[in-house]
Amino acid sequence: MYRIRATEPLGAPPTARGGAPRRPAAAERWSRTIGALGGFEVWDRLSTLSVAIAGCGRTGSMLAESLGRLGLDKLTLIDPDRIEPHNLGEMALVTGSDRGRPKAKAVAARLSRVRRFRPGWPRGLAVGLDHPSAIVEARACDVLACCVDDDAARLRAGLIACIDHKVFLDIGVAVLPGEVDVPPANPPARITGADVRLIIPGNGCLLCRGGLRREARAFEDLIRGREAAGPIRGADEWRTQRAGSLGSLNQLAVALAVQMVQDLVADRLRTTTWAQLLIDDAGQLVVGYPRPDLREGACGLCPRAGLGDDSHPPLPFAGPLSVGR
Repeated sequence: MYRIRATEPLGAPPTARGGAPRRPAAAERWSRTIGALGGFEVWDRLSTLSVAIAGCGRTGSMLAESLGRLGLDKLTLIDPDRIEPHNLGEMALVTGSDRGRPKAKAVAARLSRVRRFRPGWPRGLAVGLDHPSAIVEARACDVLACCVDDDAARLRAGLIACIDHKVFLDIGVAVLPGEVDVPPANPPARITGADVRLIIPGNGCLLCRGGLRREARAFEDLIRGREAAGPIRGADEWRTQRAGSLGSLNQLAVALAVQMVQDLVADRLRTTTWAQLLIDDAGQLVVGYPRPDLREGACGLCPRAGLGDDSHPPLPFAGPLSVGR
């Protein structure tokens, strides 16, 4: 159930009798963060969030480290892939000795050493989001973060978040050849950018807040069970998907995503927010906040929002889910 904003009860009060923080060691360790966020109560709400991250490559590993260092107590990492040589360059929290290990397990193990919280923190699941154990974690969390590079897996994450009324944090980062989805007149040398979407339950969904680049193909792959479910085959196969990856771009997107979550918890961000980041040919960062023209009844998924058990498993759905954009 959606229960994140300051107006929502989150269980035990953040202060003990007499007004002192009930976690004095934590209050000291994160004192600078607490001051910047607006007080211990805001940080306490943030740190007690349950977050599941689907996809633990560059973006997902950076997000996991950022949230772990913020003091989050409940963090689950989900990824079926194993670490390949090309992952080691700029992926967070891993070293050469992790080559061949499941990404989720390796990142979880390294993060547990950075912040020695408790045994089993964070939890790493070396399975896809279609696995029963991953679905249980995704349905139980407060925030479902999606950092995958496969549209079918991203679609599954968006469906689960909508159906179970979870805050959905979607981060997509890419460096693509300039001709992709760009009119032929004066195309840039390449497209370097990111989409960061924080979708609040009841205020749109993945499909009506930007959708997917290849939405029809994503539905087909999801229905037929063709989600990416293992390591990339071949050391150079990523070259068929994109021009490359830049850790600086992943960091930029993750920083904005974490800020959105912080602002949501502090009750500063109250509506679904979609940010588009683009680095142009002059090297300048352009940030836009698209506002899709949402026609009532145009989205086939939003009416199913919050149905929970009545809509699981999430596919197949009866009727069209595509959105006229």
